[in-house]
Amino acid sequence: VQMMVYGNLGPRSGTGVVLTRNPAGRSESLQLWGDFVIQDQGDDVVSGLVETFPLSEQQRCSEANGDGLSLEKDFPAIYEALAAYARSLIVDYGLFHQEIEFTFERAEPGGLYILQTRDAAVPQAPTTRTTLAKSARRGCNPRLRCCMRFLLLHAAADWERTHGAA
Repeated sequence: VQMMVYGNLGPRSGTGVVLTRNPAGRSESLQLWGDFVIQDQGDDVVSGLVETFPLSEQQRCSEANGDGLSLEKDFPAIYEALAAYARSLIVDYGLFHQEIEFTFERAEPGGLYILQTRDAAVPQAPTTRTTLAKSARRGCNPRLRCCMRFLLLHAAADWERTHGAA
């Protein structure tokens, strides 16, 4: 079942994209980071036609947008609903960090619609140790075991190339 939702209904509606971690940082902790617009549609955000605002207060301050808007400050119910959704995906379902597209038709949790979510692109490749630790926490399946073997073989080959054969 599909439904049209509109982020351009009025001054208490909007749309945006949230990442579940700071893309510029190295921390794997859950942090909402991204952009949103008020009274506009998502394709305008993606095309760069409109001025966007940061999601969190931390992001707003780090981007020197001192007295500007943030979803956390100006739409706290939407921010908290997004944070709960992100926590559920990462913690409860054990997914990797996500990129989540959303629209809200009104500034209350019932007005929030998740349009889609997908694994976020990670700017730096994870280390073999990080990959193995994450997979151990999430459980193993045959495809993952195959990938882990591949990573271990390449890590061993890289080590031999750097340090010489034992």
